[in-house]
Amino acid sequence: PRGARKTLRQIAQAVIFTHRLRGHGEVKRQNSLSLCMGPTGSLQEEVEKLDSWDDFDVFQLDVVTDHSPLSCVAMSVVRSRGLSSYFALSQFHSFVREIEGQYHERPYHNRLHAADVTQSVHVMLGDNFTELHAVATIFAAICHDVGHPGVTNAFRVTLADELAITYNDKSVNENMHAAIAYRTLQLNGCGCFANVTKEQYTAIRKLAIELILGTDMATHFDNHKLCKRTVDESGPDPQRWEHPAIALQWMVHT
Repeated sequence: PRGARKTLRQIAQAVIFTHRLRGHGEVKRQNSLSLCMGPTGSLQEEVEKLDSWDDFDVFQLDVVTDHSPLSCVAMSVVRSRGLSSYFALSQFHSFVREIEGQYHERPYHNRLHAADVTQSVHVMLGDNFTELHAVATIFAAICHDVGHPGVTNAFRVTLADELAITYNDKSVNENMHAAIAYRTLQLNGCGCFANVTKEQYTAIRKLAIELILGTDMATHFDNHKLCKRTVDESGPDPQRWEHPAIALQWMVHT
């Protein structure tokens, strides 16, 4: 069946993706503000693929950005969506560069994964949600695995490490990711939400944290049931849902 072939194709792509990620070792990244703000040449060709589900290649983008794919994707997506009324672009660039530098060189939970998820979220968002929803979701995608230590929550809980104790064994890695994101916002020159009102900032923070915590696999099946029930009761259009965050959570999680 057509659906089955698509599923097998997606599985194959996921396996290839993981193997290619394992091939990326420690690299030195340079400041690419000019490239992200105004891409040219081969970089421009890759940036033009950001709206495409099939053509975008995060590995090629990693090459042409001198290993700064997350910074380029984040800047390009925000500019493409016209979200500078929410993000102060200079501070946003500094923020994303700091976040990208805090992604460790892991086989999977690394800067390439963050860039890939951010681009995927951008495509899935389309024009189906409010700008505030888009801001919070893109922010969450950028930060959702920052600082990942390469071990599971269960491992950290069993080890009783410092953050497992801090977060009372609940979504240890995910709480850490959110905390790193908001600590980074407090660094000098990284306050990228300077343009928003207090009310907007509060709403963005609440939703972004909810989306990051929603990536915990321990909540996967409960969240899946909630999403399925919402579709059954309210239809497949998230704009008609009482809580569209349910759909946004799945975008970041998947």
